[in-house]
Order: sequence, then C-alpha cells, then structure tokens
Amino acid sequence: MGVVMKRWLKLFGIVLFTIGFVLAATYDRPNCSGIACPFTFPALELKANSGNVFVWPPNATPPNVTYDANGGYFVFLSDYFVPLREFYLKVSGRVGFNVSGTLTIFPGRDFRELEATYINGTLHVGDTLYGRRIRGILVENGTRIRAMAVYDDPASYFEFKNCTKHHREIVEACRASGSPEYQLPLGVGLMVLGFGLFWLGMKL
Repeated sequence: MGVVMKRWLKLFGIVLFTIGFVLAATYDRPNCSGIACPFTFPALELKANSGNVFVWPPNATPPNVTYDANGGYFVFLSDYFVPLREFYLKVSGRVGFNVSGTLTIFPGRDFRELEATYINGTLHVGDTLYGRRIRGILVENGTRIRAMAVYDDPASYFEFKNCTKHHREIVEACRASGSPEYQLPLGVGLMVLGFGLFWLGMKL
C-alpha cells in the first residue's frame, strides 16, 4: 500500500507541476497602461469661467473681445472671421445663426447652445443639413458668447471624443486580450503543490 501511495503522490506531483509550469510559461499580460487618447487642440476657444481666449496656432489673430465678468459673456467688439475648409463648432450664448457663404453667428435675444460640423462640403447644424460650400465661421460685432470652441480637424476631434468616452472599455478590451490575472499565481501555486507532492512521495 505504501508503494502504491508513493507512486500516486509522485504521479500527481508531476502532473500538477507540469500543468503549473505550462500556465506560468504561457502567462501573457498586454501592457495597456500606454493607451491614451490622441489630444487635439481647438483652433479657437473662449472660456467664460476663466475669461481666457485661446487661439491655435499661437500666431493666429485673436478675436477682438471684452469679457463681461458680471454677465459671464465675451462680447465681440468687431466682426471676426475664421477661414476654415472644415470645422466642428460648439458655442453657447445669446446667439443666432444663418448660413450663406459662411456660418454666421450673430447677436440673439435668447440663450442657446449650438453645435455645427462642416465636412466634405456638408454643414450639419443640429439636425439640419446644408449641402453648400462655405468659407468658414463669421462672428458678428456685438455677439455675446458664454463659451466657444472651434476645431479645424473635426475627424480628429470626434476620434478624441469617442476615445475619451470609451477609454475604460478600450483598456478593458486590451486587458481581456491577454491571459487572466489569476493564471500566473495559479500556475506557480500548482508548481509548488506538485513539487511538494512529488517530494512527499519520495520521502514516504
């Protein structure tokens, strides 16, 4: 009986050690820490909460505006034209708009938020499509804007926005593409257990 027991202990030890070795040797965890969303700079940005005006590139002509801290608005003191072949615009304030040779933002009575995308000769303003070629964005003198961001590469902006929105899912998918986290400690544990059983079989 002792010989049979020793033989089974050594056999189980070898099997468990082999399984543990295979699990440990094939453990592969992808490096997902370097996944980052490609940041894109706006060509023009007005932030009412800080009163800052940002233009890109830095040598571009900034708009002629004053900041009304009491109302929290930028007030345009002259017409400002941004020549763009394509763009994404998000603006909020007391504004209205019309579309001709440009997307024109003009002073309005009511506060509103407006989003517009111009790409491949098609302008989307909200749910409305305009199939015409325009030269850029014109903000008229006297327009009061709470915040405004203009991106001259809408494809890159939407890629960044989508990546930011789904970043957690992207990282989790990356992690799921490799070995489960428990594989390495399980493999090492089986190797230790297998070695212990084999050693016990040798000593009995």
